[in-house]
Amino acid sequence: MIDWTNPSALVTPHFSVAEAIYLHRWERLATPEDGLTYAIKDQIILIFTVAEKVRDILGVPLLTVDTYRPKKYNTLIGGAVDSAHVYGMAYDFSPAKMNCDDARLILVPRLVSLGIRMEKLKGACWIHIDNRQVPVGGNRYFVPKLAIAA
Repeated sequence: MIDWTNPSALVTPHFSVAEAIYLHRWERLATPEDGLTYAIKDQIILIFTVAEKVRDILGVPLLTVDTYRPKKYNTLIGGAVDSAHVYGMAYDFSPAKMNCDDARLILVPRLVSLGIRMEKLKGACWIHIDNRQVPVGGNRYFVPKLAIAA
């Protein structure tokens, strides 16, 4: 059982509640009042389970940038209109002591086996993965849609 009110509680062996639901601009953890439901918590556990595999593949710790974002928070920071982060289905990270472009090259051939998609953001200092279904005619390594105005 995960104590979602304890920032130090572990969601998976290497990822904490703080990494899952801390909202930096608001300087607090997300709450049920923000829309944090049991279904979203289940999705967070699933994406962190995949992140554990990514961590093993890359052989380095993953430094969390962003995971869950309530709709209002997502709008505030200029997130995509229907961001997977709003549903707890996305994880943004930087691999410790590794260039993100190099890490993407390692992950691209593994996207299908991991059951994830990844944003194609050459030169970005973070990596976005999510476990959304691949749209018909789409692919797992995609260029993100433009963010909404903040």
